[in-house]
Amino acid sequence: MDPSHRIIRGYGSDVCELQFSVIVEDPDVSDTLYVSWFVDHDPSQQRGADHVERIQPNSNAKAARDQRGTFKPKIPSIDFSRLNVPGDHVIEVIVSDTPLVGREPEKTPVLLENGTELYDSGYSATYAWFVRTATGGCQ
Repeated sequence: MDPSHRIIRGYGSDVCELQFSVIVEDPDVSDTLYVSWFVDHDPSQQRGADHVERIQPNSNAKAARDQRGTFKPKIPSIDFSRLNVPGDHVIEVIVSDTPLVGREPEKTPVLLENGTELYDSGYSATYAWFVRTATGGCQ
């Protein structure tokens, strides 16, 4: 994951653009992976991910994908205006092998040989960074 440090200070004063990235992998090499980015997620609001990427399986059948999940906010930005506001923010990424329903992987029905239907809740991993936006030179 990049940046490797989880607390970022000075955004908006001397740093006008950030880049976050995660290496994505799944032992089921045929799965498409979904990388969903959230800025200041508030569970009381009906708001989806701020940025979603679909990463296709590799042709080399390796679990780690060649493509990283990447998010690049910058000041000023209409798309991620919550980050433009001075103060503390949280940037989260959820990597999953199914699309998200809210913030949970979509459950997929699996029919067993005996006719029983179970639901596979999929795979997901979450990472977070804390960003302190300051006022300054980025306008």
